[in-house]
Amino acid sequence: ISVSGGNVRNIDIGLVTAEKFDLSLAKYVSSVTVSNSKGTKEYTYEDKTTMAKVDIYRKDVAGSNVIIKYKIVITNTGAVPGYAKQIVDYIPSGMKFNSELNKDWYLSDNGNVYNSSLANTVINPGQSKELTLILTKTMTGDNVGMVNNNAEIYGSRLYPPPAADPADGRSSSKRR
Repeated sequence: ISVSGGNVRNIDIGLVTAEKFDLSLAKYVSSVTVSNSKGTKEYTYEDKTTMAKVDIYRKDVAGSNVIIKYKIVITNTGAVPGYAKQIVDYIPSGMKFNSELNKDWYLSDNGNVYNSSLANTVINPGQSKELTLILTKTMTGDNVGMVNNNAEIYGSRLYPPPAADPADGRSSSKRR
């Protein structure tokens, strides 16, 4: 198109608004189980509890075992389908991971745990997928207090994956 000394109207140059791909992660406490010399007691929490408190009598703290069950919800808040390739949980100091309790998770050399069970599962806009993570802690008189446990989406991609760029052979859909 050549415009010289005038105005041109009604030209469609093909601009479109790209649809947004976005995943969110929310982490909730489902239950806390305390086992000690007095027995075992399970505390269950409402659907969206992000902080839970359990009181253990001072004389029963040492030797108590605490099992915390987390629910991790990955939601597609965007407008296009996609995948959550990998989820990472940064285990807090003093917490322990047991692969027998967490079949879809694995412990890495860096001390974090990873889950790739949703890597091939399409998450459509507005849809959520849930994961469960169970961590344990053996209490002593010195390790009481608040535990802050964080997780994040470590890798994601659009569905279907865009065609590779023939110039460099790579896809540009990988996001962190």
